[in-house]
Amino acid sequence: MIEFKKIIRKIKLNLPEGLKKIGTAEYDVEMRMHPLIKWHWAALSKARGEYRPYKVSEDILKQLMTPRVHFFKDYENLTPEDPDYKRLKRNEAVIFPNLFSWNNNVVCRITEKESVSINEFTQNQFFDAFMLSQTFFTHMTEREKIFFPTINMNYLRPSGASILHPHLQIITIPDVPPPILAQIFHFGELYTNQYGSNFFQGYIEAERDAKIRWLGTTGNDPNEIAWMMPFCPLAGRDEVMFIVKNATSFPLNEETCSNLAIGLVKVLKGYYTIGVRSFNMVILSDQWKSQKRSSHFKVFGLIWSRPLENLDSSDFGFAEIGYKIANIQNPPETIAEILKKEWDV
Repeated sequence: MIEFKKIIRKIKLNLPEGLKKIGTAEYDVEMRMHPLIKWHWAALSKARGEYRPYKVSEDILKQLMTPRVHFFKDYENLTPEDPDYKRLKRNEAVIFPNLFSWNNNVVCRITEKESVSINEFTQNQFFDAFMLSQTFFTHMTEREKIFFPTINMNYLRPSGASILHPHLQIITIPDVPPPILAQIFHFGELYTNQYGSNFFQGYIEAERDAKIRWLGTTGNDPNEIAWMMPFCPLAGRDEVMFIVKNATSFPLNEETCSNLAIGLVKVLKGYYTIGVRSFNMVILSDQWKSQKRSSHFKVFGLIWSRPLENLDSSDFGFAEIGYKIANIQNPPETIAEILKKEWDV
């Protein structure tokens, strides 16, 4: 039922002498087909990953890690208040409305510290932020009858963060799910109708059996979360997927939020060892407190890296934005071997 299919294309070039030092004359490209969303595929080009014209200097890295916006430090005076619930707080975590939002969007400051390396985040910081996010979702029930809660993060400027200070973007989308979630609902239901089982549960078992991309779990049933490098990424490079085994929608209980925080810290520490300094994350849920898709959906999240080693080679272009193709350079199996060490400690 779960199939890991790929098409291999052989590329041959006749390189002029001037390009032989940075180009590759013969290489393979893999088109990895998504095991659920049949129209989606990811392009794996290891040759592009070997392109190293220069390494980002420490001066540039320091500049990227230098805060420019400081209103999170003095949030009482410099951030807006919601007319009803004011600001929500839990230890260092603080939630307040986002300026110029495209939807019901709030910011959740994770920590008071302005500049944090991705290997320095703590379990408690993420736990408080996740729990506080769900407090915000609860308040939103007073305004929206139907909404899809999402938790998101851009960290460091290459990942789209205009504010360096560590924070989540908490978004509730009324009435209709995000496009990729709508596709997963659709194909997940088709899968259940055809095979009589839940794709997400089957995918966990398939990746665990395959071993090569499997990272591990955090927590125990009924609050266990499964972590893996997906065979066919949906979002981007070095992508990690996690699945909340027994949840179809938010809210997640305290133990599950703790297990989510533990796994995220492991991923970020593993990322750091391979040179990643910037990342994105999304966590997707069915409608708030809904169980109507329990037969074919589970709460899941994606984490992916953003490049720093070659600032002249972006990870977002026409293919990613226009075609919705995830262009990746490192085989998921290779990165899994490194990241899974965090589950062995």
